[in-house]
Amino acid sequence: MKFAVVPWAERFNNNELFNAQSDTNKNGLTEPYADMKEYIEKAGHEINTVDMYHDLSEVDFFLFFDWFEDWMDTLIQLGYSNKMVYCNAEPATVRKINSPEGYKEVCKFFPYIMTWNKDIVDNKTFFYRTIPYNFAVHSDTVSFSNKKLLTSISANKKSDYPNELYTERERLISFFETKIPDQFDMYGVGWENSGHSSYKGRPTSKFDTYRNYRFALAFENTRGVKGYVTEKIFDCLTGNIVPVYFGAEDICDYVSKDCFIDYRDYGSPQELLDYIISVDEEKYNSYLAAAKENVKRLKGRGDFSGARYGQNVIDMSSKAIKTDFVVDSETGKVLHASVRRSRVKKRIKSFIKRVLGDAQ
Repeated sequence: MKFAVVPWAERFNNNELFNAQSDTNKNGLTEPYADMKEYIEKAGHEINTVDMYHDLSEVDFFLFFDWFEDWMDTLIQLGYSNKMVYCNAEPATVRKINSPEGYKEVCKFFPYIMTWNKDIVDNKTFFYRTIPYNFAVHSDTVSFSNKKLLTSISANKKSDYPNELYTERERLISFFETKIPDQFDMYGVGWENSGHSSYKGRPTSKFDTYRNYRFALAFENTRGVKGYVTEKIFDCLTGNIVPVYFGAEDICDYVSKDCFIDYRDYGSPQELLDYIISVDEEKYNSYLAAAKENVKRLKGRGDFSGARYGQNVIDMSSKAIKTDFVVDSETGKVLHASVRRSRVKKRIKSFIKRVLGDAQ
């Protein structure tokens, strides 16, 4: 099998997505994909970014890591819509297209979707995929007594989709900067004009910042789902800081309760604050020790490894049944792949306007 990845940004073309030595490998971002490529090729297959293929007809599956209408348009015109796989992992709070309603529309263009949501996997249209992470442990030389109490590193985002956590995270930011102004700092992008007194700008390095604090808010983009576990808690576990986590319902299937603080256990921000203030050095170090063991266990299991994602892709390819079709997103009718380019482009743009909305 030959797989072509349409990456989420052009800087990852020319196989930079799979280059662990690249400048694009910020905080180990591309290392899992290097492992993914190695696994797939050891299994006798081939994977490259889509620009590396001069003859697209030789590709068996095109893996879209984001929604790119130009590549969709090109492949539909060439009659390769039956090879298109949508692989974006963002939840519906970030990308409305990734909601149950949005997926119904996505299926009019993509015959296959890879998702972390096991509840909708049917191995016909929806196939399971992991969210890869590089578990590199970072050093820490700051003593417990010299660490501030709490920090938050996140982008300032908004969403009107149910179960979003941006509102709750900002509520806590406002609470802590009022209650403990000398012990709480907030970092990230998009907060410059937010009016938050705790804002300290963009961190040069998340891990260099984390070492100066004991606890960090680690809220996912959404709650009330299973399997959506991202770097937000893993960056804490590998960065020598104790996460205050809120997100995946099944988080304890992956991360043991003794190495993080579960926000769901507290009835109010004040209760949470009272607890983290009470944590002494011995208790704090027990959290860090448990985190190190948990990271070893996660690396051993490989649940979030690039190799596991590679296996997911191979599994999808062995189960998918390719059929030649192009579907008109307006009428639902099956069209011939030779339909004029302008008409395909018009349907895709209509879809974006109707379904994606502000998600773009």
